[in-house]
Amino acid sequence: MVWLYHHWSSVKSLALFVTLTAVSLILFAVADFLDAVTARTIVISTAILLISSSGVIAMLIPYAAEIYPAHHRGVGSGLIAGSTKLGCIVGALLGVGGLFHNMGQASGGHSRGVCS
Repeated sequence: MVWLYHHWSSVKSLALFVTLTAVSLILFAVADFLDAVTARTIVISTAILLISSSGVIAMLIPYAAEIYPAHHRGVGSGLIAGSTKLGCIVGALLGVGGLFHNMGQASGGHSRGVCS
């Protein structure tokens, strides 16, 4: 992540990891829709999700420091860092609260009303 950010482009690197995050969520939704949920699909989709979402989070704070004017960088970086933590907490609470009934629904995909 650091190498890409430094040697390629901050915007392109961030877009790459956001795209990989979307791909992993699509894999979850497609596997659920096709009733192809296996240990392999879960492991592969989860690995892609963890790597890509970690990349997004790691790049957001330095990217925020680049885009905010100098006198707002501290507040902007703190807002981005706090937002990533809040998103993790809200997502976990929704999952524990039983909002997501299957993998397709949890990934934002189509739900057939089948509860796991």
